[in-house]
Amino acid sequence: MRYVVDADSYDAVRDVAVHAGALVVNASGPNELELLQVINEELSSASFVEMTRFDIAQLAQPEPYAHIERGGRLVDAVTTALEADPVLAEIAHFEPASRPVLWWPAGQTDGGRRRLPTLVFNANNPTVQKLLDDPDAPLAADTIRALHIVGLLLARTQVPVHGANLLVHAIAGLTGTAVEVVPA
Repeated sequence: MRYVVDADSYDAVRDVAVHAGALVVNASGPNELELLQVINEELSSASFVEMTRFDIAQLAQPEPYAHIERGGRLVDAVTTALEADPVLAEIAHFEPASRPVLWWPAGQTDGGRRRLPTLVFNANNPTVQKLLDDPDAPLAADTIRALHIVGLLLARTQVPVHGANLLVHAIAGLTGTAVEVVPA
């Protein structure tokens, strides 16, 4: 069983854990972590293992998207739309369908190479399905940019100022309004 040590991490994984049927304990209170450690010691095996909000892929267990050409077109559109803030884009099926994307930060591979931040688009989500149908639609790039920021927010990750500006411009594009953003 897994646990997280802060409430933000719990909020970031809760919906995915529920749909995966996985127990994740919120050990953010003053005594919960100590209690879990006592239970682990008494059971003589580590029954409770700490996880972070970025271990969400282990809970979601994304299933590969089978339509390679169709998914590849969306990955290309994501690469173009997020050229200024590159991510590794993937398409997969996972639950809940209401969660359009999973996001986790850049890191190092086992070989020591740098890995880009990863954004996994949920092929079960209606918005993502529309992007898969037509990744070159007039509003697709703005939708992709907005979903990128949604992924950061759902992961309870700090959105940088340029990310907030990106979201403002994406919303402006999606609503057809002009917005002037003052540089930070």
